[in-house]
Amino acid sequence: MIVGLCGFAGAGKGAVAEYLGSKGFSHYSVKSVIREELERRGMAVTRDNLIMMANTLRADGGSDVLIQRILRKMPGEGLAVIESLRNPDEVAALRQRKDFVLLALDAPVPVRLRRLAARGRAGDPMTPEELRRLDEREAADPSKSGIRIKECMALADVLIINDSTLAQLHLQIDDALRRAGKR
Repeated sequence: MIVGLCGFAGAGKGAVAEYLGSKGFSHYSVKSVIREELERRGMAVTRDNLIMMANTLRADGGSDVLIQRILRKMPGEGLAVIESLRNPDEVAALRQRKDFVLLALDAPVPVRLRRLAARGRAGDPMTPEELRRLDEREAADPSKSGIRIKECMALADVLIINDSTLAQLHLQIDDALRRAGKR
């Protein structure tokens, strides 16, 4: 089974990937592919550079190029979680696999801001206005190869509202995977 994760900053994608890792899932991240490319080119790993490089790679190599790079690294079978799907063509590429499930994560803005502040990553938004601007930028890029999280979320098999405890999130994940396995 391959579980794809999408959602806006601070929604809990990393927490889901970590939980699934504890259940034996291999963890892959679209952001890691982009980070590797930035480092290869000697560029700083900043949020702006990550977005720019993702858009560049997609424009040059096709909208699903990042997923194709991950799929080349993955074994043919087994449990895997792919974090940070941001373009509908990435989802479409993974839908070619019968064992693919897409989970969308969302949480209220105050909850997301608390999480972003707690992780303390440089470049993360720290005010509601900064988060709103980032969400707008990542929601629906007009280019085919751009970041279009809102469309990815609309394609999800399950939407998880992650506004409570980690224990509650784990129950929601288990339930979503149980339901996905019955399809």
